[in-house]
Amino acid sequence: MNGNQSGARFYRAPLGYTYTMRIRLRLVMGALMCALLTAACAPTSELIFLCSNDESVCEQWRADFEHDSGISTRFLRLPTSEALARLTSTRGEPEFDIWVGGPSDGYVLAKERNLLQQYRPTGFDTIPERFKDADAAWFGVYGSVLAICTNPEVIEANDLPRPTSWKDLEDPRLQTWISASSPLTSGTAFTALWTQAKIFGSEADDHLEEVYANVARFTHSGTAPASVIAAGDAAVAISFAPYCEQRRFGSGARLDVTYPSEGTFYEVGGAGLLAGTRSQAEGEAMLDWLSSRSGQEAMAKAGISQSPISRQLPDNLESLLATSNVNIMDATSDEVAQDRARWMEWAANHLEFSK
Repeated sequence: MNGNQSGARFYRAPLGYTYTMRIRLRLVMGALMCALLTAACAPTSELIFLCSNDESVCEQWRADFEHDSGISTRFLRLPTSEALARLTSTRGEPEFDIWVGGPSDGYVLAKERNLLQQYRPTGFDTIPERFKDADAAWFGVYGSVLAICTNPEVIEANDLPRPTSWKDLEDPRLQTWISASSPLTSGTAFTALWTQAKIFGSEADDHLEEVYANVARFTHSGTAPASVIAAGDAAVAISFAPYCEQRRFGSGARLDVTYPSEGTFYEVGGAGLLAGTRSQAEGEAMLDWLSSRSGQEAMAKAGISQSPISRQLPDNLESLLATSNVNIMDATSDEVAQDRARWMEWAANHLEFSK
């Protein structure tokens, strides 16, 4: 062993390795400084909401709220019954921050399942008591009245009867000509099922079986039947009136909206803060916005004439129900929710959703 050698061996790291380690060290130090010195270095929080309204309204809400708040916002659109099922199955690992849209009986059940947390948005006091939860677990954003929609060109071309009542939908001449959504996925469909059940009472089972035997194919979403008849693929749709009115103007097809002579019902489209939200402040901000004029007028901007809920806005749901000459039943969201399990089971056992 000469004087320049020793028993130890030295390893010279390659230049690329040394450079990489230096870059990593700088990134780590930069992140630490960022965390210590300023919160501005943290990424902006993102809001993700579950939406059960028409897709065009969901997108209008997303775009307008993001513009007004500066909060990055995304949504997933699911029909009400399917949305409730998803929230229930993922309660341990929440995917969304708020839920908005769809009949409020679904929100009553969401509250019972501890899927919602209390929050009073800034416009909460402008909303009538019957259109919100007393504990502030949810509140109404919009309202719509259930109707029978028809495409008169299809009716005339195929020599079909034009229904003006729920009873008329039993007519065997309408077999395969009715479009309706599935209660197993759609809040609209459950509202229609519940409404007819209340009107026909002890005869409801027979009536419902005859009506739904005339449905050619059940759609996934409650907004879809209006599109089906606007395309001429069916003659009659069971849906909320604004969806038919939107398709009438959007597609160019002339659709008629009829309120059944026996009576009908309405929805209160809800909104609520989800338990386990990862973006609490952002979720509360969107609920504040949804309870404001901007949030409640977004439906009209999207081309759907759903009524706002706030008493401070013209043509709100409360005033519509008070002045309408349509026979509209009155029931609370709690009353509707109490019947949900019974009629969902009936639908699963009696309706052929596979056809």
